[in-house]
Formats: sequence, structure tokens, C-alpha cells
Amino acid sequence: MKADRLGNVLLSKAGRMILLLVISVACASIASAATYTVTKTADTNGVCNPGVDCSLREAIAVANTLSTNDTINFVIPTSDPGCSGGVCTITLSSSLGQLVINSASSSGSLTIINTSSTQRIEISGNNATRVFQVNSGANVT
Repeated sequence: MKADRLGNVLLSKAGRMILLLVISVACASIASAATYTVTKTADTNGVCNPGVDCSLREAIAVANTLSTNDTINFVIPTSDPGCSGGVCTITLSSSLGQLVINSASSSGSLTIINTSSTQRIEISGNNATRVFQVNSGANVT
């Protein structure tokens, strides 16, 4: 390996290209997964601002547009109107219908998980016959 007079390693053109490729792959893998945090029980169909203002429907909508391995988790304050006695109930709006999970790409997946040990999450279909529609090709856990 060659070095300049200050001891800095000098890379050939091929070496620089390989280093650039390694850095690109590392950056792509870092950006290849996202976590969306549901912060309310309200069933809204707006824009998900993860960790600040995001409904389950909004989080699923964002994840549907990506071909990455995404996670949806829940951090809903106990002061939320849908929470009582350690249970937070997300009641689907009849005007918005069921929650639809698409496959943006067969290479992506979606994990929906409640990591709280003190709070249970329930989803009410509000008398609907179906709460979730998981389309063909979607990889969901």
C-alpha cells in the first residue's frame, strides 16, 4: 500500500472506486428501513409525522409506498381519548374503510408491533366485516 510523505494512504483509481462502492452500499442499507411510530388512536388519513402525529392508517400508507423493510410501532400517550385502563383502542372510521397493506415491492416487508409492556393496542373495525386487507405479494408480520 502506498502512502504520501505524511503517512496518508494513497489509493489507486480502482481502489477509490471500490471504496466508493462500499460506502454507497453501506449508506443504502442504512436508508433501507424505516420505523413509523403511531402516536394516536384517531383514524386519520393525513400525513404521518413519525413520533409526533401519526395514525396507524397514515403509517401504513407511507409504508405502502416504499420497497424497504419497515416497522410500525406504537407510542400512544395514556391521555389519548381512545386509551383507558392500559388499553388503547384504534377505532376505524367507517368513511375511510379497512386498512389496506400493499406490496410496494416483493423485496420489502412490514412489521407491525407493539413493544410496550404496559399498554395493549386494540383495533376496532367499527362494525366492519374486514379490518385489514393484505394484498397479494405483501410481506407482513
